[in-house]
Amino acid sequence: LSLWKGPEGGLHDFVLNSCSIEVKSHGALSKVISVSSLEQLEPLRDSILKLCCIGLMRNESGMSLGEWVQEITSILPENLHSRFMNKLKEVGFNQVDEVLYRAKYAIDQIMIGEIKIDSKTLHHGKLKTPNPALKGALYKLDSSILDLVPVSVEEQLN
Repeated sequence: LSLWKGPEGGLHDFVLNSCSIEVKSHGALSKVISVSSLEQLEPLRDSILKLCCIGLMRNESGMSLGEWVQEITSILPENLHSRFMNKLKEVGFNQVDEVLYRAKYAIDQIMIGEIKIDSKTLHHGKLKTPNPALKGALYKLDSSILDLVPVSVEEQLN
């Protein structure tokens, strides 16, 4: 839980000693992901940056967001429950709103890969000339054309 930095305003979702991991989700049909800044998928100088894309599909035998939260909470040690819920509040999830998230989803696919200088991403280093007027950008990427490899959903959930 201490490695999950996104809710605290971290540039990347998870920061480990060996690498940082940015997690994005997309639907089962469209592999388009949203990137919230030019820096978010910029290769790191002193570490490795990995992008993990999780494909979700609507599925009545899947789980709702509230059910996912309950499942994760049930496996966390009790002393971490409030810390987990506080991090969720930081990203906009409030347990009292749980009934609003009724749609059920199942994980369709997990893809992961290292973001390198030649990755098909957008960041300041890819601009031919620096633009001091450019202060930020939100953009979308088709993750299906990035150099990502599949990871077994079953292996990750077991």
